[in-house]
Amino acid sequence: MPSMISLRGPLDALLEKDVKWKWTSMQQDAFENLKSALSSDLNIAHYDPKKKIVITADAWEYGIVCVISHRYANGTEKPTANASRSLSDAERNYS
Repeated sequence: MPSMISLRGPLDALLEKDVKWKWTSMQQDAFENLKSALSSDLNIAHYDPKKKIVITADAWEYGIVCVISHRYANGTEKPTANASRSLSDAERNYS
């Protein structure tokens, strides 16, 4: 599943302080890609305590994300939970 933060990036940029709202093809593409990812069959699986889990975390210049997934016997993984958020201006200065 593509990173939701990377998909949301152009949309999140519209929410920053002192940014003039302008919907361009970049925001429209981000919206369509995000909508497609959220409605795909790759989405959240039900948690099963009998299955192994994998915890993945990542960070970008403008956001962080973590995913908890089940690992199945055939080696594939399917997410059971995820969280992401944009970094504040102060947090971006740390990277």
